Amino acid sequence: MGCSSSYQVEEMSIGIGAEKGPILMVGEVTLDESWSVPAGAIGCCWGDGGARAFVYDVPFPSKVIVAWYDMDTELFRVGEAKIDNKAGYEFIQK
Repeated sequence: MGCSSSYQVEEMSIGIGAEKGPILMVGEVTLDESWSVPAGAIGCCWGDGGARAFVYDVPFPSKVIVAWYDMDTELFRVGEAKIDNKAGYEFIQK
């Protein structure tokens, strides 16, 4: 992430990865129900983050929705999680 001296997010880098390898096909990653990042086949592992996108001029997200296909179970899944954006801004300040 990049930030200015006023600790506002100027740029975020969002990566998509899997713990054990490319066992997932991610269809959609939507943040705050208003913007999304490209997905698709992903890389391994958490630190690598396969597909990567950069976004500008958006607030630190407070919610993420992910739709994916699990190749092991052959099922489509959708997950939603809240993000503590206050903690995100505090992390940036450090």
